[in-house]
Amino acid sequence: VSADGTNWVATTNTDTNTNTAWATADDAVTLVAGASATLTARVIDTAGNVTVLALSDNDYTLDTVGSSATLNTTVTTKNTGN
Repeated sequence: VSADGTNWVATTNTDTNTNTAWATADDAVTLVAGASATLTARVIDTAGNVTVLALSDNDYTLDTVGSSATLNTTVTTKNTGN
């Protein structure tokens, strides 16, 4: 599988019944930043023939901008009567 079409990562078959699912280590594929990026998969047979696989739902967006959440806090004190 590849995110840039140049750097390819080997996968492991995770569905031995239909051979339609595969996985990599979580950090194995270096994603390309930005919107509308696409993952590509290919198969290379023992003769060296390369087939690019048609993937469904292979688009992603890698958001590298941190959030700007605001944290509001309230401090309370206990009146001990002294």
